[in-house]
Amino acid sequence: MGKRLIWVMASIVMIAALVLAACGGGTPTTPTTPTTPTTPTTPTTPTEPGGEFQPAPPTGETPAGTGPEMVKVTLQKLDGTTVEKIMEKPKPGGILRLVKTSDPRTFDETDSHEGLTWTVKFTNEELVQADFRRSPTGTGEADWLYLKVASLPYYVPALAESWEMPEADTLILHLRKGVRYFVDPKNEASRLVNGRELVAGDVIFSYNRSWKDSKTSWQASSFPYDQYFKSMEATDKYTIVIKSQPGMVGGIWEMGLDHIVITPPEVVQKYGSLRDWRNAVGTGPFMITDYVQGSALTMRKNPDYWGYQPLFPEDKVPYVDEFKFLIVPDLSTRLTAMRTGKVDVFTGTAGGAVTWEDAATLQKTNPELKFREYLSGSAAGVSFRVD
Repeated sequence: MGKRLIWVMASIVMIAALVLAACGGGTPTTPTTPTTPTTPTTPTTPTEPGGEFQPAPPTGETPAGTGPEMVKVTLQKLDGTTVEKIMEKPKPGGILRLVKTSDPRTFDETDSHEGLTWTVKFTNEELVQADFRRSPTGTGEADWLYLKVASLPYYVPALAESWEMPEADTLILHLRKGVRYFVDPKNEASRLVNGRELVAGDVIFSYNRSWKDSKTSWQASSFPYDQYFKSMEATDKYTIVIKSQPGMVGGIWEMGLDHIVITPPEVVQKYGSLRDWRNAVGTGPFMITDYVQGSALTMRKNPDYWGYQPLFPEDKVPYVDEFKFLIVPDLSTRLTAMRTGKVDVFTGTAGGAVTWEDAATLQKTNPELKFREYLSGSAAGVSFRVD
């Protein structure tokens, strides 16, 4: 990995952004004589805000073997403002090494809050997702650093290809066709699912399991199912119709579509839960291939993943071949690993953050590191005696 990063904390969206970044190059080719730059082509822009963004052609040829390929990308903000950026064209391949302070508490999101089941968002997907085009890499309209609900224009389709609201308390979801669960021939649960297509019944099962049947999920404990839902049914293989209690369709969107991941029912029915990492079967960009508690967790990319890079829509994602999470509770050991290039990304929530002093030292000893500074997502409370 040519560049390394250190972050005070990271959200899953930002980790997803790393998946879309260049993580390794291919074999260099023999340099050739540079070609004369051609006249830049006028960038293609959306006809209306929120439309599909298309990258403009590069302003000139990059000689093979002389450096990264730089291209101009033209984007449009929600207010219609045009943003042009010169970006390095990502290259596929490589291993991304991250250091974590602790193991995931569980591999089943119905057992705990999603922040403690940090592998789930890599292996399984939600119906909608954050719009990467709005990130600092894109238009900069959203930083996606905090796990909080964004407004509707900042969401884009994921497993749900589209949605509609014909009435105030009715939400109709249309699933993306052709999305299949990943196949790992070495994994028994994956062989059970056998790479079948995701269908509407999977969505209803997952929502009932997370929101209605669970006693431990944060949705079930904080937002009682009967106070939000009237009904949820599949009208065909790819369509789900949700009827909400009066005024509650927004809550279903916020706590469901952007949080509950979709899992295959047959895995839960056979194994009883998803607590074992070997049962983590989904449609996501990565699959867990190895886990040693207290040591490391390895994920390999799903070669059949349906997604494309929003800024380079001709590119399939993920770019990286493998994620390697090292479990290192000791801060000094994590800092040493970062200084010596044993890891590429230093992540962590409150327990894994670096102090200002450590950050300043790293900036001096390793000026090649890339830093991101921002406010903490947590706060301390002050209580008063009331007796």
